[in-house]
Amino acid sequence: MDDRLSLRQRAAIALQRSIGRTRVAEPLRDRAETARVARIEAAILSLSPITREVFILHRFDDLGYERIGHRLSISVEEVTAHMATAILQLDLALCDII
Repeated sequence: MDDRLSLRQRAAIALQRSIGRTRVAEPLRDRAETARVARIEAAILSLSPITREVFILHRFDDLGYERIGHRLSISVEEVTAHMATAILQLDLALCDII
């Protein structure tokens, strides 16, 4: 089994960090927060596969653009374009909760 965190776990951690919690391992506390995490997960899953992978590698795995480009065999310019696309699409999908 892969020891990497699932997308749902990563989304929960990202949400908890964004709202200023210091203990990211604590469970989600209420239904509203669970719903927000589900929306974030759905928005990330709606990205094209390559855009989603670039976004996850950069935002959740903290890889730089050069390293992502090398790992995925794409140019840094393509990584930049995929990140811009991801940020725009996620902003549009989640503008009311982030």
